[in-house]
Amino acid sequence: MNTKDFNRMLQIMNELDTLIRKYEKQYVNMDEFNVEEAKPIFIPNDIYDEMCLDMNVKFIDLLGVS
Repeated sequence: MNTKDFNRMLQIMNELDTLIRKYEKQYVNMDEFNVEEAKPIFIPNDIYDEMCLDMNVKFIDLLGVS
């Protein structure tokens, strides 16, 4: 991976982090992560579309955080 690609990837990850933090209070209750039936975090359609455009893909197979 060259420096330009790495910097672009880092920029996208930083933008994703910013957007997740922006919407987390609407979609995430941290207490829900401590129970077996936790609800998923939903990404708004416009944000998902923008992520796909930025990554130059038609869809994202799996988006998760471990």
